[in-house]
Amino acid sequence: MIDKRNFFYASDLAQLYNISKQTLIFYDKKDLFKPDYVDSNGYRMYSLKQFFILGIILDLKTMGFHLNDIKNFLEHRTPDDTLSLLNKQLHKLTKQIELTSKLCDNIKSKINTINVYNDCKLNEITLSYREEEYFLVSEDILLSLPQKERF
Repeated sequence: MIDKRNFFYASDLAQLYNISKQTLIFYDKKDLFKPDYVDSNGYRMYSLKQFFILGIILDLKTMGFHLNDIKNFLEHRTPDDTLSLLNKQLHKLTKQIELTSKLCDNIKSKINTINVYNDCKLNEITLSYREEEYFLVSEDILLSLPQKERF
């Protein structure tokens, strides 16, 4: 018989991390985070060490890691692996930020175009007076020639 005072029930652990009990059950089914002890009545119980491991899992999840990556990380934790994992995620997020920024610029451009042409009345013809304009047609002008000869 174990001393239950040294364990967290699933509902208590879930409440401490503001997650659902179903999340813990899901992590258990995915072999990501199994309880240290399951009571005869089926209650899942977690140790203090697991309290901290769940914090790591939730932090990595918040950073955008997939559950498979988190599971792999927990099974092979070294400082070098941690740095590699974080750098890889930072690179991925930086690319996403660049893409999102380009998409935002594209949307802003479309909004600006719509706003510019929104005032146009496409079903009306408008006549207006314009000053006379002239333009010159000439043969190619060599820019290498002195200015006096160009004119």
